[in-house]
Amino acid sequence: MKGRNARTRVEPVAALGDRCSLHAGPVAPACPRDSGIASLRAERLGSFRRGVRTPPLIRSTQHNKVIAMTRRQIEKSLRHRTAAVLTLLMAAGAAVPVCAGTLTDLAFVSNNGVFINNTIADGTTSPLAFTQPTLGAAFLNAADSSIALGYGNYFAYAFAGFGQHVGSGSLSGKRDGVVFSATVTFPGDLSLAGTFLTYNFGDGETISVGTTGLFADRIRIVADGDGLLPGDGTDGVYSFSYASAVPEPGTLALLLTGLGVAGLLRRSRR
Repeated sequence: MKGRNARTRVEPVAALGDRCSLHAGPVAPACPRDSGIASLRAERLGSFRRGVRTPPLIRSTQHNKVIAMTRRQIEKSLRHRTAAVLTLLMAAGAAVPVCAGTLTDLAFVSNNGVFINNTIADGTTSPLAFTQPTLGAAFLNAADSSIALGYGNYFAYAFAGFGQHVGSGSLSGKRDGVVFSATVTFPGDLSLAGTFLTYNFGDGETISVGTTGLFADRIRIVADGDGLLPGDGTDGVYSFSYASAVPEPGTLALLLTGLGVAGLLRRSRR
């Protein structure tokens, strides 16, 4: 019945589900609880259509923290771990002992054994003096002219003019305590630069000796330490190189470190 005195119809909705207790009017209003369920269903349906699975509820606090981490946080964590691993690998590389050969008792001999320059402190022979490959550099020899050379490039000082090594002779010494000797033909003209000896130990290590075309007054024709002074005229400057064709253990360790870090960085990008 319509009109001013018409009674408002009240219908129970409990039979339709425990959504709302009562509602007034011919059409029921939207229930907040019902709309929430519909919204959740729509969200799950949309996720399913996009191929995204809703993750299961994980009660473990640790797992919840992992899930809550953003991609930036994960990348930051990986960078920190990479830096830690790099530090460990570098420490391991530094801990690897570096093994290198050592040359001692080096000698230039010529003129049928009469002319001798060496690093043997025997009180009778003239010095064979070594420096870094720069004119005027300090002697590497000890005060008695003895020396121990590792891998590297050097200048070697021997006599020019009187007492100069010319023609057939030898280069001898000890490598790690083992005696070696190489036959040499010393050049007569020290003003020309060029290599006149390359000696191979057979395991990749080599000695190369040559002329530089340089001269300097650095040593005297007196025995051992007293000869490490200028005063007897011009001396010839020889190039001397001791090299290894095989990488040292420390070098290999650093190479492996670099490869390991590159692998970790590539993995972290994935």
